[in-house]
Amino acid sequence: MYDNDDKKKIEPPRPASAGELWERVKPPWQVWQSFIILVAAMLLSTLPVLFSTTAAHLSGVVLLSLFLQAAVFFMGPLLIVCVYYSQPLTALGFRRAPAVKMLGIGVAAGSLFYALNVLVSLAQTLLFPAAEPVRQDVLTLLELSESGFETLMLVLCIAVLAPVSEEMFFRAFLLPPLRARYGRSSALLLSAMLFALMHMNGWVLMPMFAGGLGFAWLYDKYANIGYNIIAHMTWNGISLLLFFIYV
Repeated sequence: MYDNDDKKKIEPPRPASAGELWERVKPPWQVWQSFIILVAAMLLSTLPVLFSTTAAHLSGVVLLSLFLQAAVFFMGPLLIVCVYYSQPLTALGFRRAPAVKMLGIGVAAGSLFYALNVLVSLAQTLLFPAAEPVRQDVLTLLELSESGFETLMLVLCIAVLAPVSEEMFFRAFLLPPLRARYGRSSALLLSAMLFALMHMNGWVLMPMFAGGLGFAWLYDKYANIGYNIIAHMTWNGISLLLFFIYV
């Protein structure tokens, strides 16, 4: 690009790095608003179970609960950030990036985080040999699924809805105000802790904390939710693949 007057080359503006974005842009939403969404998601997702009168369609009830939770985790941040605060989608990490780079980094990160999860699980087993591992509820439901439709819906939940909604809430929405208030290190640890606690399974608490820490680091590094969604889909995809191979 050249200026017409002096014909000197004008360098195009350089895209801001994630570090520069963290320093330059402070989120207008607050940490307490994250807890409102978290409580709303927990309460709304329990309604199908509370109002279910029979255990005959347990998978359907749990599926509805998972869909409701995912809806709150995704729509809550959108309403608060984009509607209430009138912020663009970039405030939630929806930024353009080279597709090949995003896919490569996302898949590599998701695979690495899954391997870290396995290592923490193995260390936990060695430290507590008498403890019996407890599988996540959604995988138990997948094993007990009685129809192809239920299996398809559960796979959709695990492979797509959970990665998109959880990354939207725990990384794009929760992490920025935590970082602005408590600093980078504390924000990564706190967001990972809440991510692990949300799964409400004592056996997977530490493995999920390790994975949550990895996802938080990834979002902190790129400030782009696309990397995180792909990484989370990769993690869950590996879990599903191994489930169908060995169960």
